[in-house]
Amino acid sequence: MPDAPHPRSGAKRTLFIACLQRSVENYSLRRFQEAAFARGHVVLQLNPLNCNLVLDQNGPRIFHERKGYLQGLNAILVRRGSGITDEELALVDHLEGAGFLAINTHTAIGRSRDKFLSYRLLASHGVPVPKTVHVKTRAGLAEGFRLLGRPPYILKPTRGTHGIGVMLAESRQSAESIFDAFSGTTEGLLLQEFIRESRGTDLRVIVVDGHIVGAMRRTAARGEFRANIHLDASGEPVKLNAKAREIALKAAQVAGLDVAGVDLIEARRGPLVMELNTSPGFEGLEKATGQDMASPIIDFVIRRALAHHAPASIRGEPFAELADEWPVGPEESP
Repeated sequence: MPDAPHPRSGAKRTLFIACLQRSVENYSLRRFQEAAFARGHVVLQLNPLNCNLVLDQNGPRIFHERKGYLQGLNAILVRRGSGITDEELALVDHLEGAGFLAINTHTAIGRSRDKFLSYRLLASHGVPVPKTVHVKTRAGLAEGFRLLGRPPYILKPTRGTHGIGVMLAESRQSAESIFDAFSGTTEGLLLQEFIRESRGTDLRVIVVDGHIVGAMRRTAARGEFRANIHLDASGEPVKLNAKAREIALKAAQVAGLDVAGVDLIEARRGPLVMELNTSPGFEGLEKATGQDMASPIIDFVIRRALAHHAPASIRGEPFAELADEWPVGPEESP
């Protein structure tokens, strides 16, 4: 990798990009830092738990608990996924209100983090999704059985990631037991058709700025039906057919996601969107395919940051956390 100018060298304009995420021990963050450094820019972590929202005569501002008011950040890459809390979504909204560039926007994240709302949005624009019933009562569960037909069924929470909380019910009795176990939740559960012909496999597609930059087929571990890399699924390169490409691109576009992971399941009637990921991880995809996923994302963020005109109130030197903690190379980044 060629040497990049040190951020303090002044050789060219250095951009400061914050990844809004809680952990610094993160594969994607390290890869973003490597890609940005190779281009002469800096990526750092911004922990949402350290950010306080201020609204006064100076307009919306963000006060970092140890470092003061945020300024000098050219872009903020939101890396909280569907697990983003209401408070964190409000922070993204507040950052945008202060004039910061956020990728993805709070509107797009809000559309996508709730599985049923994203299904409804996609379906209303002609994007195929599995038959799904949002169940809150036993009567609703019985109606779901009638609409979906014979088991097995998939039951899942309305929010979540990495396959957590997704369950397979081989019988109606099993589905009833799962529903009863979660009946105390106000959000209810999603009852979904099980695509028999795709048992244990799906497609992960990464979309950036309306372009597919990577894809893989995931196969669940033995004895598991969820094809999540975090659950020891395996990945392999895949060449998407025209229909899968069309659906993945349209799903990201409808949701308004500039950076998206679109999970497709291959049914006999064609590809179906199983999930939208607003902060897609890509460690498994890079290892399975050898493709570089960090660079196209960082290149897009850089293009957007260079075109973004921030208000004077948030310009200037990056906030204090950066002043004494310049990463001098990817291997030394925090």
